[in-house]
Amino acid sequence: MIVYIKSDNEFELWDLLHLNHEHIKTNWRTIEIPDGTEGDNVEVETLQLEIRTKEGEELDKYDKRGKYDKIFDTLKLAIKLGVVK
Repeated sequence: MIVYIKSDNEFELWDLLHLNHEHIKTNWRTIEIPDGTEGDNVEVETLQLEIRTKEGEELDKYDKRGKYDKIFDTLKLAIKLGVVK
């Protein structure tokens, strides 16, 4: 699963997510989303989040769930701190 996040405080969010860099891989990504008017697309700068795995490492569903929990717990903290609205 890949999560894309748009925030007004992208650098603060990236710093917060980087605290769990052993579990979360964070990259800057420009994506196109529909504008809603006449099928136009708008380019948006986002953070792409994925779970981080070591090369050749196979994760079972409990390992993956633990890493996804880290992602969502960090996002909950970012919302509480006002980094993501």
